[in-house]
Amino acid sequence: MKNILIFLLIVGAVYLVATSQHWNLGLGGSPPVIANPVYAVSRFRAELHDRTINLVALAKTFDRADCQSSSADVKDRMESHHYRDGELVWEFVSSECSSVLDSRDLKLFDNQPTFVNYVSASPGASSEREVRLVFWGVTAQEGDLMCGELPRLQDRWHGKVTCIHALASQ
Repeated sequence: MKNILIFLLIVGAVYLVATSQHWNLGLGGSPPVIANPVYAVSRFRAELHDRTINLVALAKTFDRADCQSSSADVKDRMESHHYRDGELVWEFVSSECSSVLDSRDLKLFDNQPTFVNYVSASPGASSEREVRLVFWGVTAQEGDLMCGELPRLQDRWHGKVTCIHALASQ
């Protein structure tokens, strides 16, 4: 039962974060070219049973205004849809907009493997941005289950949604 709750928590977060742009920024048109990106970095935390799961959502946006709008949309969707027994499941931790990312996070936008599976969503319409979703505190099995659910997200996303699998354990 505990694993199913964690799985639903993760899949729900992927769906809400990735599709927040689809619903809130409008539809249609070709994906935009972003010459000088400002990166939106939003962090959330969920306490479930004896576990803490952290979500880092990164998006490549046009400018500071687009970044702030995108970050607010993600936060609003996460807070308005993730309640269990009257309590907020995903707690908002922080949000920032920066034209510079550290090298670890920047590698995510090149779809380079890291130590956990993560979601890579490329834009396919003007409403979408380049998005990466990284979950910390999940097992390898939970990460694989998340990857297995991405075709459902692909149905609602115009661009390509991919699971970047973790580096093999040493």
